[in-house]
Amino acid sequence: MRQMYKLKISLLHIEPEIWRRVVVPRHIHLGQLHDVIQCVMGWTDSHLHEFTDGDRCYGNPEFDFDEPGRLTNESNAKLHKLLSSPGDTLDYAYDMGDYWEHSIILEQILPADTDKPITSCLGGERGCPPEDVGGPGSYADFLEAIGDPDHEEHDRCVEWAGDFFNAEEFDLSETNLRLSNLASRWRWPRERPAN
Repeated sequence: MRQMYKLKISLLHIEPEIWRRVVVPRHIHLGQLHDVIQCVMGWTDSHLHEFTDGDRCYGNPEFDFDEPGRLTNESNAKLHKLLSSPGDTLDYAYDMGDYWEHSIILEQILPADTDKPITSCLGGERGCPPEDVGGPGSYADFLEAIGDPDHEEHDRCVEWAGDFFNAEEFDLSETNLRLSNLASRWRWPRERPAN
């Protein structure tokens, strides 16, 4: 029987917490999970990323400039081989300059429901930081400036981020629409029956 994973993805070092809860097929590879994370968190996939499981690092070896051979190809790493029991965790880092760290926890293993989308976001809180804001510390400074019209950096930050930015806003419907568009472009791997 095909199974799904309910995952909680949390952006670390930010208070209050920015998080998303998603359901994905257990047999996807980490490259597909990267696409899901980018989609649900609100990142734009403009920077390098990697997954870490203990001492092993996964990503796109094509971009492994500093230490060739350090990264295992994420397209060859199946999610269910790394997370197999509720409570198992995986780390994900995005943008090696700003270094946004995410924790991924397997919360529940579910039977597949053919009446539901192949992947979906069940919930989340707070908006994603803007790309290139400078990491968690700089994001805190940015929020302070953008929230105070008298702050000396307020006008510059508003101009840079645009009027659309709202740190507290998370749109579940829009997120699921993006996920649906993402999943429709994929050929999802079929899970092989257990022998």
